[in-house]
Amino acid sequence: MDGANKELIDRIVRRTVEGRDREWSMDIHRFDWVPGVGLYGICKAYETTKEAYILEFLKDWAERHIEEAYDLQTVNSTAPLTAVLKIYKETGISRYLQVSTDIADKLIETAPRTPEGGLEHTVTEDVPDFKEQIWADTLFMAGIFFAQLYDITKEKKYGDEAVLQLYVHHKRLKDEKTGAYYHGYHYGGRGWMSGALWARANAWVVISTFEIIDLIRGDFPEKEYILGAVREQAEALGRFQRENGMFGTLLDHEDSYDEASATAGIAYGLARGISMGYLSGEYEHAVSMAVDAVKRCVNEAGEVEQVSRGTPVLPSKEDYKTISRNPTLYGQGLALLAICS
Repeated sequence: MDGANKELIDRIVRRTVEGRDREWSMDIHRFDWVPGVGLYGICKAYETTKEAYILEFLKDWAERHIEEAYDLQTVNSTAPLTAVLKIYKETGISRYLQVSTDIADKLIETAPRTPEGGLEHTVTEDVPDFKEQIWADTLFMAGIFFAQLYDITKEKKYGDEAVLQLYVHHKRLKDEKTGAYYHGYHYGGRGWMSGALWARANAWVVISTFEIIDLIRGDFPEKEYILGAVREQAEALGRFQRENGMFGTLLDHEDSYDEASATAGIAYGLARGISMGYLSGEYEHAVSMAVDAVKRCVNEAGEVEQVSRGTPVLPSKEDYKTISRNPTLYGQGLALLAICS
């Protein structure tokens, strides 16, 4: 890795782990999806640089917060366990694996589901439940976690759950016309609701697909369908990428703003597909353009700018275009994944 990339990674990581933020978007000392995605990126930064201070932060975070995993037990609050399992593999601390299996078993046994077995997207905020809805976000927040547990324990139920979520979300969220993915689907008759081809949803899908397939490490009946679908998605993303390397927060709306977290996530997902041999090298240029675009979004303080705030499935496509932008932990984490890819 060249010195410029190493310095950039260090700048992003230090802003993320040394900040004293208590605002929702940058407070890493909570057990929720926002810190979870940030931590996942920090783990990748450690795997890439082997900087001791990064591992020490991750170990300290896990010790301080691991018991909070039991507090809410939603899809979104599962996300930090993706990092906890990586820390478990570094440290061998058995309690981290025990907490993770406890949460996984609880979700498998009691989490609300749609008629096809998809996990309803449950959150930590005090808002009405998203009944009968699946969101692309679930694949990253919980799907990768189940696949990690299968990789570690080889217990079939965890692998089966990861594959089930991957299959159902691909089946229901894919737009057959474009090959891209909708943000959410409602089983109660509202279909894709606003019908938004939200860019960050596409990032969640392409990252999670290749991470899960890699962790399952073998064939399963749905694999060819899923690979065919994600290859069509890659083709669509190639068409939707802008000349500056970015993706709009709505892929198919030229008047939607450039969005950095989606651009970073898509870059990482495509890079994973290439490195695993499932996508051709023709996408390398798209990855390079996207990574360069993300780098331009990092300011001197190490904050990734041009990141939209937390986004539920919104009432209309126009609403996606007005979501405010500011630094977030998931923006930091996804940028680290892209730059380290």
